Amino acid sequence: MFYVVPSFSKVFYWLAHIAYEKEKKNGGKKFTEALKYLNKALKLEPDHPQILCEKAFILSHKKYYFKAFKLYAKALNVRAWSLPEYDAMSMRGMGCMLVELNKLSDAESWLKRSLELVPGNKTALNEIEFIKKKR
Repeated sequence: MFYVVPSFSKVFYWLAHIAYEKEKKNGGKKFTEALKYLNKALKLEPDHPQILCEKAFILSHKKYYFKAFKLYAKALNVRAWSLPEYDAMSMRGMGCMLVELNKLSDAESWLKRSLELVPGNKTALNEIEFIKKKR
């Protein structure tokens, strides 16, 4: 017999996503409720790369670019057995935060590395194009 055990960290992740979308739709920029849920998820599973990336994503919307960069870097290195999609997400996030911090060469390098794992990702390709235009 096979049992599926619910992941409470994932429940908090999805509640955070819903809270983020709701506040974004209403023009909010604090994302307090979303961060509350993500912090609860991270208490349960502090090494989950997807949850770390989601928190970094929300921090980037609050313009905490360096804090977001550090969370993306943590997500990349937190599990040796992480899925390539999560590693690519972390690399893209790091690249995007480096663009915001005006470190274009480093940003481009992370974005290109992410494309090695997930070729054709539109976010990475758009950011690389943005860097080319900005230069």
